[in-house]
Amino acid sequence: MKEDIEQAVLEMIKKSGVELGVGELESIIDASFNTASEHISNALSCIPLKEGATHTSVVVWYAKTPEMPGTVQKRVALVAFIVPSLETGIGPVARFGAWYDDKIIFSNCYQMESRETLEKSVDVTLRAVESKCETVGEAFVSVMTSPDVEKRHVDLVAPPGLLEMIMSGDYNKAIARVRELDYGRICDLCRSDLDLINVIVEAGRVCDGVLAQYASKISRLANEMPMLGQEAKSHAVHAANDLLTPYRYEAASDKMTGWATW
Repeated sequence: MKEDIEQAVLEMIKKSGVELGVGELESIIDASFNTASEHISNALSCIPLKEGATHTSVVVWYAKTPEMPGTVQKRVALVAFIVPSLETGIGPVARFGAWYDDKIIFSNCYQMESRETLEKSVDVTLRAVESKCETVGEAFVSVMTSPDVEKRHVDLVAPPGLLEMIMSGDYNKAIARVRELDYGRICDLCRSDLDLINVIVEAGRVCDGVLAQYASKISRLANEMPMLGQEAKSHAVHAANDLLTPYRYEAASDKMTGWATW
């Protein structure tokens, strides 16, 4: 993309007929490309692409039902997926999945205020589970509010070189890298406990496929980038044209001076 933008700027400068020194030409090309890059960066600001930027936080609270004669202990878990907002003043979206007796029994989506703590949305979710899931809900909340609950947290982040892969059009590689890193971090979170991994993956599926949404956004860029590239090229050419104005004026002044001398 960089080569295409620079070539378009060069062609415009050649057609303008303005003569530039090597340093002046490089300066205009660099400034024009920076304008194009800024346009692309602004257009992609809705997706965290910078290395290490968090796209989803995963929090899991889990325990087991109390030991009782003649019964098998059941795993109980509440999984939260928090997707941060990139807009100022708007809080993250938290999605919850409640796991009990080998299945998701409840899920909800909660729009948090900009400075709201996660605990508030957890309390809202627990009350909703208790009121809507009847006996099972009461058992779930009883376990989740016991001192035996363990909490774990991990941030799923943009991998190194993601923006470069997207800019070069290597979307399949970018998506594969995201999925590989995300799954690896979830495995680390669960310490390779396959049952707990399954709980988180199933909760993510029920919660609007939240674990796949980041990769899906990158996939959609494959359709948007060609048009975005054309827009960036147009911005670069217009910027270069504006930067040529003083050189055009100087050339015109020299021409008029030459006529007067003649």
